[in-house]
Amino acid sequence: MKSHDPYAPSTATVADKPGREPPTPVMWIVVALVAMQTVASLAFARQGLEWVRTGIVSVLHAGLFFWSAVLLVVGAAMLLRRVRAVTYVFGGSAILGAVILSQWQPLLVTTGVIVAAIGCVVGLKQVAGAGGTS
Repeated sequence: MKSHDPYAPSTATVADKPGREPPTPVMWIVVALVAMQTVASLAFARQGLEWVRTGIVSVLHAGLFFWSAVLLVVGAAMLLRRVRAVTYVFGGSAILGAVILSQWQPLLVTTGVIVAAIGCVVGLKQVAGAGGTS
């Protein structure tokens, strides 16, 4: 009778871990839109800070604009990784942008809300439908 060695390596076959699907072209389009929005926001930063300094725009709205832009970038990274929470991140960015639009209506904020809404829809379709990670 053979004795069983509990420290011996297993001889069972192990199935390969399923790989993550590569990003779709639609996802890359959303990432490109976020990149363009981010570049435009950075180009606008100096003027925006001047507006805050002179009181044209409140510090609160400038802060909301900053966090809306940060959420856009985070959402783009999450979209490429197919993380399911991407819809919440893009949704949060869109909501912050909508709050900003209640007082301040620059085109940059409007396009940011549109990009965030597109990201939210693409996230719902591409990530949740493909079984993204939690």
